[in-house]
Amino acid sequence: MSDRSGPRPAVPHEAASPTPSQRSPWLCASVVWALIGAVGVGLQVWVFVRWAADGNLHAYPSGGYTIPTALKVATRVTEGVLLGALALGIWWCRRHCRAAGRVTLPAALLAGCCLSFWLDGYLNAADHTIGHNRYGLNVLSWGPYLPGWTGPQAGVETEIESLLTLGAYAALILWIFMGVAVAARLRRWRPHWSRARIAAGTAAACLALDIPMEQAYQRVGGYGYVYALPRLTLFEGHYYQLPLSSPVSMILLVVMPVVLMTLYARPGRDIWIFEGSLRLPRRAQGCVRLLAGVGYMTVAVTAALLFITAAALAIGHPVDFPSWFSPPAT
Repeated sequence: MSDRSGPRPAVPHEAASPTPSQRSPWLCASVVWALIGAVGVGLQVWVFVRWAADGNLHAYPSGGYTIPTALKVATRVTEGVLLGALALGIWWCRRHCRAAGRVTLPAALLAGCCLSFWLDGYLNAADHTIGHNRYGLNVLSWGPYLPGWTGPQAGVETEIESLLTLGAYAALILWIFMGVAVAARLRRWRPHWSRARIAAGTAAACLALDIPMEQAYQRVGGYGYVYALPRLTLFEGHYYQLPLSSPVSMILLVVMPVVLMTLYARPGRDIWIFEGSLRLPRRAQGCVRLLAGVGYMTVAVTAALLFITAAALAIGHPVDFPSWFSPPAT
């Protein structure tokens, strides 16, 4: 009779599960967000290579419109301020990263903001919903080269992408850190408030602040919304009309997720999109953190643009635009 009291042979499925310390450091949130960012950058390259190869890298033909002299001056001044502010922001982020010894949140999100401009073509993917300043620096649109773009193929000849409209995506970094600053101030003023209450107050304050900020940019010729939403549009019928779908989507879908991640981050810990990045090999940390910022902004901006477009096409109606805005595609 055999002895059954000895040790049993190891069975593969009975092996102990790896402890957190044994798991691969690459299985973390930051790497997932970085992969999304890498896919976004890859799609950009694919879109722009095809767009440029077809000879579209040139401005929309000038003329055929009139524009007030004051708006001509405002357009050029705003373009200069925008480019100067962007250069200053990049310089500051570089210094901030060097002082911290790693890629910081402002730097990652600024990279994401700057690399989200290519999504602007989706606003005119099904119909013409946003107008571009024809007097400003511009190029022919890459809209028809975007994945899922369903607009008329002739749109590449009639649509443009202007510097002022594209620069508004880089300026989103101001909106995001406006929200973070408001939340931090509320925490100091109301230390007894819960984080959920602080978040609600921050969203309300940011919505109120967004309207004059966006209006200022629109009135100098930054861009214009072609569709008005019934009873939900400020200054309806003017080139600077503002459907409330814009501030609502930008605050709730772009700004507030960062505010919430900041509010709920553990003391001394990175926010969620950076989670696990500092456990990666040193040479990979910077790239992963930058791409995580790009991934977040790609998802957030896509969601916001889809919301704006869906609202315009579902309940909106177009208004007449001045000739110096890019005309609807025909």
